[in-house]
Amino acid sequence: MDNGTPSLAPELATPPASPDVSDTDLDNLDLTGLQTGNDDGEADELDPFEYEGKQYQVPRALKSKLDQLQHMDTDYTRKSQTNSARAKELDERAQRLDEQAKATEEELDTRAQLRTVKSQLDAYGKLTDEQWAQMRQTDYGKWTEHRFHLQALKDAERELTGKISEHNTKRSQAAQSDLTKRIEETQEHARKIKGWSPDMDKQVIEFAQSKGLSDTDIAKYMSPIFYDFARLARIGEEVLKRQSAPKTPATPPPEATETVSAKTNGQGRTNLATTDFEAYKAARKRGVGGG
Repeated sequence: MDNGTPSLAPELATPPASPDVSDTDLDNLDLTGLQTGNDDGEADELDPFEYEGKQYQVPRALKSKLDQLQHMDTDYTRKSQTNSARAKELDERAQRLDEQAKATEEELDTRAQLRTVKSQLDAYGKLTDEQWAQMRQTDYGKWTEHRFHLQALKDAERELTGKISEHNTKRSQAAQSDLTKRIEETQEHARKIKGWSPDMDKQVIEFAQSKGLSDTDIAKYMSPIFYDFARLARIGEEVLKRQSAPKTPATPPPEATETVSAKTNGQGRTNLATTDFEAYKAARKRGVGGG
């Protein structure tokens, strides 16, 4: 059969190894029942098989094995991409933490400088108008120097205060961005849980609140791991409550009243002649019937 596409030899019994699949995978590939020809010695019908953008004609029995191998290759690639995305996410988070640490260090330096400036401004603030006037009269050059220094301190205070305000804004924005990202990750994780519903989210939050966590605490710790801990802890608590609940004692069944079907004589005594032997014994126990 020649339709213009390359043909693999029918006698090929082992599929070519994919560069993305290990030799172990090939060794474990089940080739039981694989045949390259029929009982008459004729080649099996060929089916198209696509590999790396090229079409090949392969025996039908072999194609199923190649499809299996290709599926393994695709699954491996998908898992590799998932791991790569996770690693990238961790790298980005580590980078954000480094940036936050650096920003915190800069902010601490700025606050230290501001404290020094404020301390010097407080010292100038203790000078009275009379002291300033006396300094100007006795040493104009010194007065001029202090006036310039005082103005420089005021400018530095304004600049350092602005930097701290900028740090606060960036920190708030970073915290909000981190919270948004963690909530999105948690929502994506939660929706993969079997039986998930919006009620599950509500129950998890309410359980965390019942344990003393505020909304701020929940937002601070929210993550897929926190969600799982709270969800499983809530389930465990419910199970323990059911197990420790007092069991309602079963109501004993009413005692059966033995009825003897028999004729009685005029005095209400049982006529034992008309009863069976078991009824006779019961009657004897009650003290009825003839001697």
